[in-house]
Amino acid sequence: MLVAVIVKHRDIGYCQGMNFLVSVLLHMMNYDEGATIMLFDYLLVSKDMQRIFESGLERLQELTAMLDKLIEAFVPDVHYKFAEDFGV
Repeated sequence: MLVAVIVKHRDIGYCQGMNFLVSVLLHMMNYDEGATIMLFDYLLVSKDMQRIFESGLERLQELTAMLDKLIEAFVPDVHYKFAEDFGV
């Protein structure tokens, strides 16, 4: 399935982590490969997820920083536990 997406989006190519996302989508789509490919393509294009996989992973870093701030604001105990245990 990833080959079909990669062929369509040669500018992105394959990036580590795509397989995890597609496997979650495949499960959510009741193992319908065609629907999964369409959904992943939709997310890449319409929801601008392709920026997550661009060289340097800058958008992924931005989103991770936003998630960290949200966790700190809404579940501070979890945030501090991660910081304490993992240095995150």
